[in-house]
Amino acid sequence: MFAVDITQSPDTRKFYRTTAKRLLSAAGNALGLDVQSAAATIRTNEVVQWFLSQNGVWEPATIRVYKAALAYVVEAGCRKRPDDKELRLALDELEQTKGPAPREGGSPRTSARKRKAMTPEEAGAIVRCLAAAPHRHAPLASGLLQYGVEFGLRPSEWQGAHIEDGFLVVINAKRTNGRGNGETRRFDLATWTEVKIAELQTFLDALAAALTSEPWGKIYRAARGQLAVACNKAAATVPSLRGRPIAFYTGRHVAGARAKKAMPPAEVAAFLGHATDRTAQIHYARARSARSWGPLATTPDPAQVATVRRAYRERNVGANRPSSPAAP
Repeated sequence: MFAVDITQSPDTRKFYRTTAKRLLSAAGNALGLDVQSAAATIRTNEVVQWFLSQNGVWEPATIRVYKAALAYVVEAGCRKRPDDKELRLALDELEQTKGPAPREGGSPRTSARKRKAMTPEEAGAIVRCLAAAPHRHAPLASGLLQYGVEFGLRPSEWQGAHIEDGFLVVINAKRTNGRGNGETRRFDLATWTEVKIAELQTFLDALAAALTSEPWGKIYRAARGQLAVACNKAAATVPSLRGRPIAFYTGRHVAGARAKKAMPPAEVAAFLGHATDRTAQIHYARARSARSWGPLATTPDPAQVATVRRAYRERNVGANRPSSPAAP
């Protein structure tokens, strides 16, 4: 249950540790303890209980990232001390307790303050700027953005992704902590043209080649930098990008919103690789944010849909779902 998630970048792990330390300090101050003193001790469960009691303090996005940071350090503690009942109790509290309640007026962005929505016009302008960029990883940045809105992959999941028997096969990033829907997920490419499949294969080959000489973290940081530069340049012709840059994870939100337009919650969860249909319905972009996008050209594996833990009543979306999705 507490195996290390190898797809999580070192930067993410460092960010979670730093964030958890800030929460530890805030909890200590609130509980009247001098956390700088060697004699001061704060039990993990006390920190979790304090965090869950802070209703109306933070925006929804902040709560999500704080909860993720706490879960990360508590899971790390459980790996080191598997018999520590307090740590297990603290982890159960984080996973099973809804809260704290957010303050009003939360930001419609991700936990890292990134946009959840993007228009085809914005995406097209960014891709054109990336096509003109001289950096060696600009094509990878373009692929991560374009295919992100089609498959909804977490950026790190492109590592090891490959085409097999007409399917794009992806290793689930959350498979090690019980939050992923199986070891892998498969995307049917039956409606894709041979040209589009060849273009996807070219992107996969380029990423695989880059990974032979550079670690994923370095590649991703370079691609992310190229995306930021392209957003700034594209803003000259697409004003909606001014001061509102796109992140690679925005593509995952767009894909999730597109899925919500035509799929019931369990299928959306399988498409995104979630173990439960709750996550996408609560934390991901709403279907209406993808109103300018066409239908997705792939559907989730029915076998994986069947394993999704369901908390929401299935909606009748048959009337909205195209009988044969158009090829991308």
